[in-house]
Amino acid sequence: MGAMKRVLFAFSGGIDDVLGVHWLSKNQGHPVVAMLADLGQSDRLDSLGELALESGAQSTIIVDLRREFIEQFAFPTLISGARYEDYFLSTPLARYAIATELVRLAREQGFEIVGHGASGGGNDQLRFEASVAALDPNLDIVAPQRNMPYMDLPEKRERIARLSLPERKEFDRLISVDQNLWGCGQVHGGLSDPWESPPDDTYLVTCNPLEAPDEPCDVVIEFERGLPVAVDTVRMTPVDLVIHLLKLGSEHGIGRLDHVENRVLGGKLRELYEAPVAQLLYTAHGALEELTQPRDLLRLKRNLADEYGRLIYEGHWFGELREALDHFFRATQNFVSGRIRLRLYKGSVTVRGRESNFGLYERDGGEGSDRARREAAVGFVDAITRQRKAEANRRRHR
Repeated sequence: MGAMKRVLFAFSGGIDDVLGVHWLSKNQGHPVVAMLADLGQSDRLDSLGELALESGAQSTIIVDLRREFIEQFAFPTLISGARYEDYFLSTPLARYAIATELVRLAREQGFEIVGHGASGGGNDQLRFEASVAALDPNLDIVAPQRNMPYMDLPEKRERIARLSLPERKEFDRLISVDQNLWGCGQVHGGLSDPWESPPDDTYLVTCNPLEAPDEPCDVVIEFERGLPVAVDTVRMTPVDLVIHLLKLGSEHGIGRLDHVENRVLGGKLRELYEAPVAQLLYTAHGALEELTQPRDLLRLKRNLADEYGRLIYEGHWFGELREALDHFFRATQNFVSGRIRLRLYKGSVTVRGRESNFGLYERDGGEGSDRARREAAVGFVDAITRQRKAEANRRRHR
């Protein structure tokens, strides 16, 4: 009997990952290599690598994906203005970045199988597997959580203890956390009753808005062709800019969301989100588009942004429709350049100033332009009112 094929496993350190790696290596006999992606949590990746080895992995690979994550996934979503419901999509975007690197490494190092520890009832399994299938349909995918017997959290903890696998304090909590530079999401088992408020210490990234600084903070964000390039006149790389805004927004309690979400596989789930960077950049980018884009373009773009967000949430980043929409959104950014001044104060973000060389705003609102509009309105108003009159006369004959 030949040796079992190696598995390249996307490992993030959750209890499902630990059990999945152990099941693949000990029960199925696969040599497992754990891939750990740095999306902003670099301070704890070494300890997660040790956890993967103790769970049964033969070796680990740590990859810094922060730049790719921001430039190839977060920023394209920003210029589209897409959300899913009110959610800034930090978790699905991270899954696409991880899946891209998983496939690249598998090709480079000769793996025929890739794996993940996403739960069998959640959204991430779809995002991982649809992405791998789109990027390399010849790769096999293994999902231990769908192949192992179903276990609830107490049963998983009991299995961890019985197998003498490493335990972490996070395994004792009814909380699942996904955190990266673009946002932090939590599924909190203790908040199954939607009437109950989150405990004060639930949020991990942002300070309590009531405890934020008493003085407001003004910040100026500069954009070029839709992309943020500078904060308070200081030009930064995309990653440095995001890290800077993450610190600033967190200090002022920006970007919290307590959300009941419609899931891909049906049902509703309550999630807590923190997205200070996305909240700041979306607010500024939207204000700049209001200044620089014509009405019909803004209207169509906002409608298509809803579809773009749905595609991202439901696992279709690498589908042809999302890619086609991406070309459209990039084309809308030719004149979205300028500066926006925001005010941060105890959890709120307000626009305080707008400036662009490409603005369509008539700064003086002068008498000449007003007279021209009045003259043009005569025929326009007459055409609209005649149509309404015709419809009213028709209704008399019902």
